Amino acid sequence: MVSYSNTGYENDFFDVSDVYFNSTTQSSTSSSAIDLDELVSRYLQKTGGTVSSNLIVSGSVDVKTGMTLPIIGDVEDAIEGKQNTINDGDLTIARTAGLQSALQGKQNTINDDDLTIARTTGLQSALNGKQNTINDGDLTIARTAGLQSAIEGKQNTINDGDLTIARTAGLQSALEGKQNTISDGDLTIARTAGLQSALNGKQNTINDGDLTIARTAELQSALNGKQNTINDGDLTIAKTSGLLSALNGKQNTISDGDLTIAKTSGLQTELSTLTTDITTINKNNLIYNSDEYRIKTVSKWESRTIPVEGTWKKSFNLQN
Repeated sequence: MVSYSNTGYENDFFDVSDVYFNSTTQSSTSSSAIDLDELVSRYLQKTGGTVSSNLIVSGSVDVKTGMTLPIIGDVEDAIEGKQNTINDGDLTIARTAGLQSALQGKQNTINDDDLTIARTTGLQSALNGKQNTINDGDLTIARTAGLQSAIEGKQNTINDGDLTIARTAGLQSALEGKQNTISDGDLTIARTAGLQSALNGKQNTINDGDLTIARTAELQSALNGKQNTINDGDLTIAKTSGLLSALNGKQNTISDGDLTIAKTSGLQTELSTLTTDITTINKNNLIYNSDEYRIKTVSKWESRTIPVEGTWKKSFNLQN
């Protein structure tokens, strides 16, 4: 027994216990699917009412407008027992029907080159629409997302000293692992990449005449621009680097008495080795002028006294 009621049809009941319907005929002796259209036409042509007790429908129900959940049996209680939102990680693989078997039929890891282009839907057509090679200058700044704004936030030119060490990633730690100063002899040949092989390909000693002019880069062109012979008077003082400043620091004329012995290199040493007493000079090497003004050599004598008067000269020659 089904009860239906509303404000206009309070406590009206419709007995459908002995009524059977199908899509074509209705018979009290047949038991087949309910013809909902006939049911609605004969018994439920009322609006705004309530169906009490249980209504069992073998088939589908076509809801023309809407359905309120509390009227449909235990659906509301079932929904209230569910989690509102399933977040990432809330479900195990077992909670999704068929997922485990589907995963087991898949390759664990897709490595490089495991897939052909055809295995990725739409990839071939996407590639066909691309330029094979992007050459220098093919793209404008606008073609790279965010590039223009990134450039605008950069300094146009980084000058010497604009950056601290901290601005270059890893530079400080790299510097801390280096020797502060590489002194002469600190490095072996092996410490300079390629140096040993470069040296092996070189001549050990370059002797005079081993090289032609062509072996020295730009030497020929430099020589071509030079005067073959520099004659006396061909050069001004200005043509010799530093000569004018050197001359400006010199005394124009050296007069008698202007120089001390120390100003002449080696003079003091030479004077210190001379014998001050002429009578002790090797007698075989003394040349003097006699009264007759002829040059004579004194030899084979034991001693000689210089006369008070005469034509002796103060000059003499020391021979080896």
